[in-house]
Amino acid sequence: MGLRGIVALLTAMLAAGSLSTSVASASDPKVWGTGDRTCILGPRANCRDIAQKDAAYHGDLRGARFARARLPGADFRGARLDEANFRGARLKRVDFHEASLTNADFSPAGLHRRQQRATPACAPTCQQAYLGFADLTDAELTDANLAWAYMGGADASRANLTGASLAWVIGQEMNFTDALLAGANLSSADIAFADFTRARLTGTILSVATMYDVTLRDANLEGANITSAYLGDADLTGANLKRANLTGAILTGANLTQANLTGAWLTRATLTDVIWNNTICPDGSVTNTGC
Repeated sequence: MGLRGIVALLTAMLAAGSLSTSVASASDPKVWGTGDRTCILGPRANCRDIAQKDAAYHGDLRGARFARARLPGADFRGARLDEANFRGARLKRVDFHEASLTNADFSPAGLHRRQQRATPACAPTCQQAYLGFADLTDAELTDANLAWAYMGGADASRANLTGASLAWVIGQEMNFTDALLAGANLSSADIAFADFTRARLTGTILSVATMYDVTLRDANLEGANITSAYLGDADLTGANLKRANLTGAILTGANLTQANLTGAWLTRATLTDVIWNNTICPDGSVTNTGC
């Protein structure tokens, strides 16, 4: 066999080996977990109780079950996670950037989906979902159930949380800049120091929420239920509070510069040391001294 024939044979062998390797890789499923707790990732995958650190998956996980899973540092950017079950999962620093999480469930393990406003039956020993410092930027979370989740320091800027339940969430220092929260339920949530700049909170339930020192500059809170919420030192500069219900709310030291309170309810609200500057009162008058 001449040199040209040998080269041709070697080329064919290499091509065959490369092809078989490629086929094997394509057919090899994505497996997460360790020991006897593993799962094959895909739609409706059963990944309950698995442990996996710093792994990445960007495909279709609709209806997948990750209840009580421990997934620190996981990368789900752009993944389809609609109706996924993350009840009681540990998701510290997980990246959900641009992921679709419509109707996903992040409530405590053992909490029924209908128990969004009441203390769950498993309290006080619930295993809540942990999303501390998670990246939820641009995520699609319409109607997601995040009740009772820990979300301290998480970034939900530009996320769509329309109709989502965040009741009783612990979300101090969260970033909701430009987020959509219309019709969401944040009742009794602890969201002190959170940033809601330009967020849309129309019709949102914020009753009894702890909102100390939150930033709501240019936020749209039209028709929101803010009854008995604590808004001490909150920055509401330029906020739209038309027809918002602030009955019994505490606004001590809050900044209402250029805020619009047309038609809002301020019955029994605490307004000590509030900053009034070109503020529109419930009756439509403009004030620098108080409504």
